[in-house]
Amino acid sequence: MPTQLLTSRQAAERLGVSHIYVRRLVFEGKLKGRKVGQGYVLDVSAVDRFKAKRERELQHGSLLAAVRKNAPELVGALGALLDTWGRVRQDIGPEQRRPLDRAIKDLKAILS
Repeated sequence: MPTQLLTSRQAAERLGVSHIYVRRLVFEGKLKGRKVGQGYVLDVSAVDRFKAKRERELQHGSLLAAVRKNAPELVGALGALLDTWGRVRQDIGPEQRRPLDRAIKDLKAILS
């Protein structure tokens, strides 16, 4: 199947950005494309991968902002979780307990 190509303007529309920004991304090597005449062409799959990566990064940034905003409440909730884990951990088998113990150890390191 032949590769589908987009112009920088089409890629910009697909990404919701300006075509100048798309050209800069190509120039900086952040988005794969090539110069053809006066413009650039980009592989549809490369544009879609870039868009998905950008959306993941935006979601991750939103999550970090929410964590920072609600840090005191999260610390309290994690403390309660640690207390509960201490009481119930003996009720499950060692295979199920190991990954949870590692996660709890990581949480304790973060909280200290």
